[in-house]
Amino acid sequence: MEEALAKYVCEQRSRGLAVSVNDIREWSRKYMRRHDPHTRWQGSNRWSQRFRKRWGFTLRCRTKVGQKLSPECAADCEGFWKFVRINRARHQMDLRRIINADQTPLFVEMPAGRTLEQKGSRSVPVKTAGYEKQRLTVMLACTASGDKLRPWVWFKRKTIPECECPSGVEVQAQENDWMDEAAVKNWLEKEVLPFLNPKRGVPARRAMLVLDSYRGHLTDGMKHAYRTHCIIPAIIPAGCTPLIQPLDVSINRCFKAGVRDAMQSGLQSTASTYARPKETCAAHPTPWY
Repeated sequence: MEEALAKYVCEQRSRGLAVSVNDIREWSRKYMRRHDPHTRWQGSNRWSQRFRKRWGFTLRCRTKVGQKLSPECAADCEGFWKFVRINRARHQMDLRRIINADQTPLFVEMPAGRTLEQKGSRSVPVKTAGYEKQRLTVMLACTASGDKLRPWVWFKRKTIPECECPSGVEVQAQENDWMDEAAVKNWLEKEVLPFLNPKRGVPARRAMLVLDSYRGHLTDGMKHAYRTHCIIPAIIPAGCTPLIQPLDVSINRCFKAGVRDAMQSGLQSTASTYARPKETCAAHPTPWY
């Protein structure tokens, strides 16, 4: 029975499906009842622990949540890379003029999920200021050559927070939880264009902006802005972001972890439990630069 169960677990995990302790206990009960209707087998927790130890299984926290990829995903990815290669060769772009940008959500306050505590404690409280559910949006952008643009932070509010933000970050206010066309266009004109054309009066050269298929990037107003400023938008096909979006694949997670560590260190050094916008903004440039 255990050999068949181990095979079942491996098959489920190869398909990317989660298998819990209750799943293997229920599977063992059904298996035993099929072979012996009068069995008293219960599949106890103690047995499940020994089974995991014997067969080399362990309970792990998930590291990634992914959707099933469509059959057309490989063709879409190939078409995207072909588009990038052709346009780069046609306009003789250097790597510094190929920019990848992505929005990522953050929380104003990110309390640690785990902490050291004395054994036997019934309650393990972690103090917060009540802002752990208040979200903000950060726009990150980097070039194919490794250069980094300033991170832009949008708070969900009508006015910009009254604080002295560091020079390495731009703070904006946005009434919605997402970036609309106006926010994207403002970022394009005040961040991307000065980076691409630092000298005024010099004719603009072609550049490429790699973005996901978010609707704010594809409006008629944004398409007109791309044409006006000699920018070629390379839109990542829907469903292909976890495969070919560099920021989403390898950078955003490290950035969030760095922000969390910087905020935690700042709170511990000041003995404060109040996460003000100033601390949140000040923590952003450190993991990015």
